[in-house]
Amino acid sequence: MKTRIRKILFRFLFLPLISLIILAVAAIAMLYYQQQRLVKLAVKELNKQLPGRLVVGGSSISVFQNFPYVSIAVKDVSFYPGKLRTARALFEAERIYAGFSLSDILKQHYHVKVIFLKKGHLDLVEDKNGSLNIIEASRLKSDTAAAAGDTSAGLDLALKKIVLKDMGISFLDKQSGQQFIAHIDKIQSSFVTDSLQINAGMQGAMVVDYLRPGDSTLFRHKHLNADIRIQYGKAGKMLSVQTGKLKLEEALFNITGTADLLHDNTVDLRFAGDRPDFRQLFSFAPEQLAKELKHFNYDGHLDFRGTVRGKLQGGNLPLIELSFSCENGWLHNMETKTKLDSLAFKGYYTNGAGRSLQT
Repeated sequence: MKTRIRKILFRFLFLPLISLIILAVAAIAMLYYQQQRLVKLAVKELNKQLPGRLVVGGSSISVFQNFPYVSIAVKDVSFYPGKLRTARALFEAERIYAGFSLSDILKQHYHVKVIFLKKGHLDLVEDKNGSLNIIEASRLKSDTAAAAGDTSAGLDLALKKIVLKDMGISFLDKQSGQQFIAHIDKIQSSFVTDSLQINAGMQGAMVVDYLRPGDSTLFRHKHLNADIRIQYGKAGKMLSVQTGKLKLEEALFNITGTADLLHDNTVDLRFAGDRPDFRQLFSFAPEQLAKELKHFNYDGHLDFRGTVRGKLQGGNLPLIELSFSCENGWLHNMETKTKLDSLAFKGYYTNGAGRSLQT
């Protein structure tokens, strides 16, 4: 009787487990022998088609980085604006992991499900003509587009997740002189797609700086956390922010709205403070002023709301309108023992008809 029970247990419990292990080992072994060929093929074909140059230091297999997906780890990746490596690379990463499912590998279908970028930088520059350097450097040659499709048919994207960790991203607008710099601690985005729409989410944290001519210190070294859910309708090319929560320093903001990508990238965004207190106002304060404010205790009811509406295509700026007010506010300087009571104010900002600081 005991022998029969053991046989039943072995048949229904251990055999499936052993079979699964064998399949997993087979898939990993198959990817191990294919990974160098896939990486070399992709780099070779891309460098034939692109004005820029892609350089890869090597590759290996990583089983646990994006578990349950098995990943190809591409090391020391650099992308240059031209064929020569004299200029600074537009993009660099110490590691790029491309994750594949075991079932796809066994079928020799190499659909990339996860991309993980680690320790690197991306430097974006828009020139005075409106051209973006990364787009110009990665523009495919029209006469080789068909050939590329034939050679890369075994390797394509079916993304479910993108992760950035310890990455620096900068954007410079040469026409205005404005620059945006972000150091990303970690950002993770997820995707669910069907024939009609794409649902995506993003969570992450970064430190951001905004620079402009005149060297304003208004928005420097700000800690930003984001948790955003969006939906994209494929037919109408309509992007909607269903749930958006931003944390700037200690202030929380909710953001919702749409972006019509079919009609001049027209945006209609609304945002409001989630906590009606002074943290919303002081989150925009320069870093030095924020340190001085640590000497104060404060409280009060603060209302903060805003909208961003208009076209973005062709270098257009949207209409920005902000309104804020305070009731029953007070400030107490703990060092000098002075106190300001019954603080109340209202304020309003818009970039006006000219969409500039002048209007």
